[in-house]
Amino acid sequence: MNILEKMSSRAAIILLTGLAFVAGCAADGANRLQRSPAELHMADGNDQYGVAGAPLAKPIVVKLIDERGKPVVDHRVTFEVASGGGRLTSDSSTTDSAGMAQVHWILGDSVADYQRMNVHAVDSGSGRPIITRVFRARARPRPAARLVAVSGDGQSGYPLTTLPERVVVRAVDSAGRGVPMLPITFSVVAGGGSVTGGARFTDSDGLATAGEWTIGPGAGDNILFATAENQPAVAFTASAATGHAGRVMHRAGDAQFATVGKSLPIPPSVTVRDEYGNPVAGARVTFVSGRGSSRVEHTVVSGADGRAASRGWGMGTVSGPQELFAFAVGAQPTVFRASAIADKPAQLLIVAGLANTGRVGTIVASAPSVRVVDRYGNPVVATPVRFSAGTGSSKVEFVAATDSTGVATFTEWTLGSTPGVYTLLASIPSVGSVQFKATAIPRE
Repeated sequence: MNILEKMSSRAAIILLTGLAFVAGCAADGANRLQRSPAELHMADGNDQYGVAGAPLAKPIVVKLIDERGKPVVDHRVTFEVASGGGRLTSDSSTTDSAGMAQVHWILGDSVADYQRMNVHAVDSGSGRPIITRVFRARARPRPAARLVAVSGDGQSGYPLTTLPERVVVRAVDSAGRGVPMLPITFSVVAGGGSVTGGARFTDSDGLATAGEWTIGPGAGDNILFATAENQPAVAFTASAATGHAGRVMHRAGDAQFATVGKSLPIPPSVTVRDEYGNPVAGARVTFVSGRGSSRVEHTVVSGADGRAASRGWGMGTVSGPQELFAFAVGAQPTVFRASAIADKPAQLLIVAGLANTGRVGTIVASAPSVRVVDRYGNPVVATPVRFSAGTGSSKVEFVAATDSTGVATFTEWTLGSTPGVYTLLASIPSVGSVQFKATAIPRE
C-alpha cells in the first residue's frame, strides 16, 4: 500500500470516529431532554431554627432526579408557604445542570409551632404538582426593643373594685413589629390592690393582656407594672375614687364642760369617711343638739381631708348632761357629750328646818338644810356653807359643802340648856345668809 492509500484510510477512521462522537452526544442530549422526574430530594435547609420575621441562615435546596438517579435539568420547581405566615424570595425556579433548585425562606411571626413550606416538581405540560416535599423550620421570637402600653391606663373606680377595662401591653421589635411569645409579668406596685393572671405571653401580634385588676382600699393612685426581661417597665395608673359617706367620726371636742350660758372651749369637729375608711370631701354634715338645754342646728361641708368643724356649741341655762349629734346623709352619725355646769352661787334657799321645837339639850328634829343655786336656779355643787350660832346659848360653828343637788345640811344642831328661842345662820360670803329658829322647852 502506497502512502496515498495509507492517508485515505486514516482520514476515514477519523471521520468515522467523529461521526460516532457526534451521534453519542446527540443521543445523550436526547436522553437528557426525555428524562422524567422520579424523586425530589430535600438536599439542604430543612429543620432550621431562625428568628421570626427574618431569613433563615441557609437556603432551601432540592434535587430532582429521574428513575436512574440522574439529575433532571431545566425542570420547573415551585415553592409555597404552607403555614406560619412567612414569605419566599421566589415562587418558582428551574433545576440547574445538577438538578438543583433553591429559594430563600423568610420566616413568619408564628412561634407556637413549626412553620412549613411546600416544594413541588410540576408537570411540564399542565404545571400541576407531581412530586411534593415539605420543609419545616422553627421560629424563635424576635428580640423585643420595648414595651408599649395599649389600653387600661388612666382608669378610676371605687376602692376594692375591679376595673372595667383590661390592661394590655404590646412588645415590639426595633422595626415596630409585634414580638410573639414573650413572657410578660403584670404586678401591682402601689395602692395595695391585686391582679389576676400576672404571668402572660404575648400573642402573634405581640399583645399581652393582664387579668382582672382590683384596686386597693385607699383613695388615690394605684400603679401596675408590665415587665419583660431586659426591658423597661411600663406603668399603668388607676385612681381610687372616694366612696360614699359611710361614717361620721369624732375628731375633736368631745367630753367637754362649760358654765351654763357659755360656749365650749373647743368647737366639736368630725371626719367623714367612706366605707373603706377614706376621707370624703364635700359631704354635708349637720350638727344638731339632742338631750339637754343647748340649742344647736347648723350644717357645714367637709373639706378635702374629710374634716368638718361645727360653728360652736353653746350651753343652755339648765345645768346637766348635754348631747350634740353630727350626721351626714347615708352615714352612721356620731354623738358628742358635754356637761353644763352651774354658774357661781347667786342665792341661798332654805330647804328644811326653818322652825323647830324641842326640849333643851336635844338635837333639833328637822335638820337645818339649804340649797345653793346660780342665777338660773341651777344647784351649785361643792360650795362651802357656814352654819353658825345666832341668838341663844348654843355654841355652833360648822361648815358643810353642798352635794350634787346643791344642798348643805347641818345635822347636829343641839339646843342649849335654857328654855327659849335659838337661832342659826347659814351663810355664804358672796351671797349672804339665811336664819333658822328653834324653840327650846323645859324637860318634863
